[in-house]
Amino acid sequence: MDGERDFQAIAIKGSGSGFLFPCGACLQVLAEFSRNTKIFAANEKDEIREYYLREMLPQIFSLYEPTTSAELLSEGSITAKASTFEPDDPCRRDK
Repeated sequence: MDGERDFQAIAIKGSGSGFLFPCGACLQVLAEFSRNTKIFAANEKDEIREYYLREMLPQIFSLYEPTTSAELLSEGSITAKASTFEPDDPCRRDK
């Protein structure tokens, strides 16, 4: 990418009949630029598969879209659970 910050797609071509895809770390780096980046994967038979980065890495971590725990709770994504501590619980750590 050599300093580029604005791109719409990347293409990866592998040898053989298989397709090559970016690893998770590479997907995360790409996500820092745009979730809408298209990823084209091709094999030596010139068969092409097309994906959006957001499909390959659906739970993208991003500093640009901070979400507080209060926002998550209000959206129902996370629900708080009441304590179920029992005095004779075998999983207690203070025994």
